[in-house]
Formats: sequence, structure tokens, C-alpha cells
Amino acid sequence: MASHIEKLIFAITLCLLTQLSCAIRISTILNPTRPSLSKSDQQSRDVHELLPFYGLPKGLIPNNVIAYDLADEGDFTITLEHSCYVQFDDLVYYDKKIKGKLSFGLVSDVVGIQAKKLFVWVPITGLKADEDSGSIEFFVGVLSQKLPADQFEAVPTWSELEERMNERETDGGRRKSIERRAILQEQGEDINELAEAFIKNFRNQLRIQRIESFERYQDMLARST
Repeated sequence: MASHIEKLIFAITLCLLTQLSCAIRISTILNPTRPSLSKSDQQSRDVHELLPFYGLPKGLIPNNVIAYDLADEGDFTITLEHSCYVQFDDLVYYDKKIKGKLSFGLVSDVVGIQAKKLFVWVPITGLKADEDSGSIEFFVGVLSQKLPADQFEAVPTWSELEERMNERETDGGRRKSIERRAILQEQGEDINELAEAFIKNFRNQLRIQRIESFERYQDMLARST
């Protein structure tokens, strides 16, 4: 009898431990915990070094960070030396102050980052790391786009950013100059055509007037005789 009771207790205990283990795993998946870093350890680290502890690549933020603050609840503020642009697949604008909420593999409630889609600037509202596909999913409201995470492994320096922007502005200026020359050339050709047509019409009018004047002169002579 005692043997049966011990077996029953053992079975119940094993079942409870299994359920508890499953519950812990599910809770971890649904509510990922923050990295076990002390406040002083966080403050001593560069923000780019901190991001990998949250399952995010360090190249999501440009290198001109002068300060950041991360609250226990995950709310953060990043202050850049100045607003800037970074060229990923799309051109991305970073405001001088960037705010949001950070948890493991996820950044939500983002303010201060915009991406240029075609001719429109759209605000990035959040991003999420997808380890299975090795990508970062960026959210623009209810819409999203995935980009390879390896694009963000390296932190672009300001000189690189400046050079990229200068190249972009130079290319843009060159394209605009070519477009302006094409427009002026087209307009010039139109003006030349109009001028030639005007001169041709003016000469025809003079020829007609000379003929009419000569006819009137002959008619006047005929009447006088």
C-alpha cells in the first residue's frame, strides 16, 4: 500500500514539474526578459555594445551618439550629436533625439526615425529581430518590411555617413543639372522653331504686301490714263 502511495506522489510531482517547466518556457517566449545587466554596467557600456544584449545588431544606430538613458521598464532616449542620414536599402533619417521602448529582440513606440520610400518620408514606429530568418522587421504603422540583419552589423561612422550624403547630393546635383540642361535644350529648340516659323510667316506677309502694293499701283496708273 505504501509503495502505491509513493508511486502516486512521484507521478503527481513529475506531472507538476513538467507543467511548471512548460509554463516557464511559454512565459519566456511571450514575455522575453531583459538581459541581466546592472544599471552601472548598462551606463558604462556604449549603446552600440548594449544592443546585442537585447538580441539586436549594433548598427541600427549611427555612431554620433553623445548620450542615452534606459529606464528599468525599457523606455529609452538616445541623443545624437546632430540629426543625420544613413543609407541602408532605403535612406534613413535620424532625429537628434530618438525615443522608444526596448525589450529583448523588440523596439516599440519609436519616435525620431524616418525612412524614405520612393518620394515619401514615413516614420518607423518599431522593429523586431527575427532570428529564424536572420532579418530585422521594420514597422511603419500596420505595415512592415524585413531586411537582412547583416546590413546592420557594422556601425557607420559619421565620416562615412557624410561621404555617402555628399556622394548622394553630388549625384543628385549632377542629375538635376542634366535634367535642367535637357529642359533648356528642349525649350531652346522650341524657341528656335517658333522663331523660324515667325520669320517665315513675316516674310510671307511682306511678299504678299509687296504684291498687293504693286497691283494697286498698276491699277491706279490704269485709271489715270
